[in-house]
Amino acid sequence: MNCCVVESITARFVFVLLRCSQDVLTDRLQHRKGHFFNASLLQSQMDTFHEPLENEFDLITDGTRTVSEIVDLVISVI
Repeated sequence: MNCCVVESITARFVFVLLRCSQDVLTDRLQHRKGHFFNASLLQSQMDTFHEPLENEFDLITDGTRTVSEIVDLVISVI
């Protein structure tokens, strides 16, 4: 467990992997306004991405969930 002490409070870092398809990522990128990452760059990122080992993350979940659902899930594990 990775912990640090900040002002007498112990904080745990939680690593979260949001899994979703390239189609979902492309759609999200195309609908972002003013974001620095152009959707045309996604393919090169997908080509170099390697699926991490299950033990490298505290939580692996469906990246198509709503932000509220993901936040609730993360809070439930910390």
